[in-house]
Amino acid sequence: MIVTYINRGEFEDELTDAEWIALEDARWHVYWKGYTTEGESYKCSSYAEACENRKTTVAKKASKKFKTIVEAILEFERITVRDTAIEYNTNIVPPPHAFEWMGSTCTGYGCLKFLYEYVPESFRRAVQELNRLGYRGEQTKPKKELNDFI
Repeated sequence: MIVTYINRGEFEDELTDAEWIALEDARWHVYWKGYTTEGESYKCSSYAEACENRKTTVAKKASKKFKTIVEAILEFERITVRDTAIEYNTNIVPPPHAFEWMGSTCTGYGCLKFLYEYVPESFRRAVQELNRLGYRGEQTKPKKELNDFI
């Protein structure tokens, strides 16, 4: 199946050209777009073509054939060293990383269900379960004012 990664991030969540090139080197088909010094956009088949006498380049998605979505997510994370499950606490900004395949999509926290057998329904529930299991990392205990609600 063909899996397409879509970068919807802004600013610090944008993949760098080096990360896109690393995906390209791993045989992902990266969809490059170049901009002329006059601001006109055009499609390109490679980073080199996009850069040739142009002002800037942008890539927002890449595709590759995989047997499973798990393989795609794990390879993407290994190559880019990005956490595909990252999300924001806002309804305005969508999760920066999305994968599409065969009519399905996973974004942010939703990608975790393909990587793990059990994924708590919320971050709060995950922290509660870590505490229940005895994990003692930094800042995992609930604040005093929350004790009555847990």
